[in-house]
Amino acid sequence: MIYSHTDVTLSNSQMLGAWRWFGAPCTEAAEHAGDGFTAVFSGLPIMFFNLILIDKPFVDRSELKSRGTAAAEWAATRRIPWMLGVCHELVPRGELAQVAKNLGSIGFHPAMALTGMAATQIEPPVRKAPDAVFHRAVEDKDCKAIVEINAAAYGSPLDASKGLLDKAAYWNRGFASVGEVNGKPVTCAATLSVDGYNYVAWVATLPQHQRHGLAEAVMRHSLSLAQQASGVEQTVLHATPAGKPIYAHMGYRTIANYTFFALPV
Repeated sequence: MIYSHTDVTLSNSQMLGAWRWFGAPCTEAAEHAGDGFTAVFSGLPIMFFNLILIDKPFVDRSELKSRGTAAAEWAATRRIPWMLGVCHELVPRGELAQVAKNLGSIGFHPAMALTGMAATQIEPPVRKAPDAVFHRAVEDKDCKAIVEINAAAYGSPLDASKGLLDKAAYWNRGFASVGEVNGKPVTCAATLSVDGYNYVAWVATLPQHQRHGLAEAVMRHSLSLAQQASGVEQTVLHATPAGKPIYAHMGYRTIANYTFFALPV
């Protein structure tokens, strides 16, 4: 499916804006505008927090390779894990199937997929809310829970973020929520203000508590806090394959698609 230029531009700009938000408090944060790509690095030694996005159309395979090579040369000076994002809608017609092969020839391998999604207004829930207690994450213990829940849900160690992401000062810049079952934090989500939109991120639920509607409920709680504070209803996110059906059910529509690549560590 072909999405509009406006949709793709919004998705790309929101992604870069969100990664700037992630890295803003980091002392080693860096940004670079290359030829056809933009780098936003937090400086944390965690791949997810260091993004280079190919955010301009390219005409052929050789141009894709040259951008990938230039991105790798810039990132090499940082000496930390990072990922290269390719927006499918910027790939020349008929060339999408060759992207992984072309980037593979210079050392990249596919690492993850995300879908850009947006909603002007969230649809009301159609099922009963799960039996859980939701509250804004305003204490360090809540923020520690956000890190631990995401690490468990996505199988990605976040130990290197300790001292930053597990502190209230980091999350109080936005509206993070935690959901508890029997007094234990099991689910979380955060809504950030990114260029006039409510950007949703960090949606996660402990594996043993998944498939009970907790992710949708905690996300609604976080969005509600942000909407009450700002009056903004328009919202954007970048979904994992597992999260995409939940967000579509809530009224989000797809606006762009991405594959992210990494270099061997």
